[in-house]
Amino acid sequence: MIPFENEGECAYIQALPNHAVFRDRLESGRDTALVTAVMVGPIADRPAHGLAVLDWIPAQLLNALSMATGVRVGVPWVEVRDEAGALCSHVHAQFGAKT
Repeated sequence: MIPFENEGECAYIQALPNHAVFRDRLESGRDTALVTAVMVGPIADRPAHGLAVLDWIPAQLLNALSMATGVRVGVPWVEVRDEAGALCSHVHAQFGAKT
């Protein structure tokens, strides 16, 4: 887990359970892009619908992870969930990913 602060709020990046398998597929060249982790954090009173959710993605963190790993880190979609984990909004966008 990678904890970080985003606009004064605690957040984290967590590897998915199949991270090692996906890492091997990426390193072997079998795949060129896979989702290997999730970023989790509160959104407080920020807009949680449509493309407005892209305004609060911490782009500087994605750029830092890209530099540190030597691999372009991106966000293929954003899910907004309520306190119980129910899906409220789902936006597909290639934020930070290769085009």
